Amino acid sequence: MTAVLSALVSVVPALNSQAEALPARPAPLGSPELRASAAAVAAGERVEVVEERSERETVFANPDGATFTLEKSIAPVRVVRQGKWVEPDPTLVRNTDGSVGPVAAAVDLSFSGGGDGAGLVTIAEGTQSVSLGWPGALPAPRLDGEHAVYEDVLPDVNLILTATVEGFRQVLEVETPEAAANPALKRLSTASVRRG
Repeated sequence: MTAVLSALVSVVPALNSQAEALPARPAPLGSPELRASAAAVAAGERVEVVEERSERETVFANPDGATFTLEKSIAPVRVVRQGKWVEPDPTLVRNTDGSVGPVAAAVDLSFSGGGDGAGLVTIAEGTQSVSLGWPGALPAPRLDGEHAVYEDVLPDVNLILTATVEGFRQVLEVETPEAAANPALKRLSTASVRRG
């Protein structure tokens, strides 16, 4: 029998896009908007205004030559990686410093590569960061897609960290009734949070 206890759930909204027509706006000569609008008229189909691109928004010049369409998503549809826009990918890989992190995410996220439990998770955006620890040593994780599995952090208890594009989730997998009765499970807390 396997039970899963949920802990520290990062709120990540489901992907939901919406499009809205933007009113016509005058564009300066030679502007990205004017170039995209001319290209849309010539092609007979909408053309992206690449300079307006963000993690969650895409602007298109419509082929009527006068209007634009803004598509917005509540979750990132692209992220910056090494100075370029790429598709988000939470698949975990081992970093050169020994930590584990997603291929491409909207935040800087790293999981422990094993060892001291103090640096279990670090998540940062801009100049702000938060670190979470684990009360004890950690084995090297087994990577499975976006999951980092730390096996037997307590007898018959696995710690599973899951990377997302904007954060992470953490669960404890309890494999036996005896493991579920372990008083150490009740003592686990998030008291080891450190804010940067």
